[in-house]
Amino acid sequence: MNAATSPPLRQLARVIATALVLFGAVSTPPVSAQALPVAPNRLYVEAFGSGLVYSFNYERELSEHLNVRVGVGGLPFQSVQYVGGFGMLGTALGSRQHSLRLAAGGGLLYAIDVWVIEAVNNVYAYGTASVGYQFQPRARGLFFRAACTPVFTTDEAFLWGGISLGWDF
Repeated sequence: MNAATSPPLRQLARVIATALVLFGAVSTPPVSAQALPVAPNRLYVEAFGSGLVYSFNYERELSEHLNVRVGVGGLPFQSVQYVGGFGMLGTALGSRQHSLRLAAGGGLLYAIDVWVIEAVNNVYAYGTASVGYQFQPRARGLFFRAACTPVFTTDEAFLWGGISLGWDF
């Protein structure tokens, strides 16, 4: 990165690089009573969580041990307005029906007014992680997820959480 890159963007780059190293090195196979076919795509809505208030998400299984997630969200209230996007790398441990989901990544917000973080030119970089439980009754179809999703910036961190409902296909 060049000298003109702002500290939040450098921090976001460090978070993404750390996530790549951590999750790229995951080689422990999931504990499973039986091998089920992997549904490689997920579309879902998350309330709160990594998108802060809400987000629409797409997740893709890259391999049995690695997935990538992108999400977008926003908040159109008069006193607080933002739009943002984020990306995460993750893994799942456990069976297809009951799994522990671990992920880390970062995002950018363009905000008119946000009460939590300060930024230059209304652009906020943040890091996020997710530790959650996913219930999926079938190999493909409806799933539910609940997660602890801490959010952090260069100045502060706060504990957050979210719930998701979506479709695996």
